[in-house]
Amino acid sequence: MARPFEKIVDINETKELWKVAVKVHHKWTVISNNREHIELIFIDVDISGADFHVIVPTALKITFDSVLLVNNTYTVMNFLPQINDLMFKTSKHPYVIRFTVGTRVSDINKYEIPGKKLNFKPFAEIISGN
Repeated sequence: MARPFEKIVDINETKELWKVAVKVHHKWTVISNNREHIELIFIDVDISGADFHVIVPTALKITFDSVLLVNNTYTVMNFLPQINDLMFKTSKHPYVIRFTVGTRVSDINKYEIPGKKLNFKPFAEIISGN
């Protein structure tokens, strides 16, 4: 029997066997110490438009770079949630998702997931450190 889909808002670090239906909202490459990895923002199939920050490590970049495209939808399974302690947060979600060698991506463009409206912080909050 297939595992049911879970909502992004429910993701926490209690397990690694998650299954979510998502849309790639943003994607960028990060270069650090002459190594590249991918970072993305996924949005949930849920109507609330929940999102989370995703990190695809250097070792898995080649595997997922050509598969994960902006505005495409996917089923993503088996990833590692970690506390979102990034200095610059791209999501309000308390966790970031790190792909592992066990992560699976399938069902390309099987879902209808609307885009997410951008909600920028006011400059005053950024300057004050909020």
